Amino acid sequence: MFVLSDFLDPPSRETWLTAVEHLWDVIPVVIQDPVWEQSFPDVSGIVVPIRDPRSGRITHVRLKKKEAATRRRANEERLLALLDELTLLDLDPVLLSSSRPSEILAAFLDWNEFRRARRGVVA
Repeated sequence: MFVLSDFLDPPSRETWLTAVEHLWDVIPVVIQDPVWEQSFPDVSGIVVPIRDPRSGRITHVRLKKKEAATRRRANEERLLALLDELTLLDLDPVLLSSSRPSEILAAFLDWNEFRRARRGVVA
C-alpha cells in the first residue's frame, strides 16, 4: 500500500507498527518541495507571504538571516529523522522532490532496485 504525504506531521510509530503487524506492505511516499520543505532558502531581508495550513490565512513575514538558517536546519533535520524512522521500521520510503515525471519515475525505479537488492530478489 503506497501512502503518499508530505509527512510534515507524520503518523506515530505505533500507527506504522500496527500496519506492519497486519502484514501490510506499506510504502511511504514522501512528497516534499526541496526548497521550502526539505530545506529553506535564505529569504532574509525580503517580505515572504506565508499561508497558515489550517486557516488558509496569509501572513507576510520578514525573516532575519538567523531565522531562515534555523528554519533550514529544522526542515533538514526533520526530513532526515523521518527517513531514518521509516527505514528503521523497515518501510523502504520513496522520496519525491520534483513534479517532473522523469524524476518521479527515476525515484520509483531507484526504490524498486534498492528494495529488490535488499530483499535478495533476482531479476
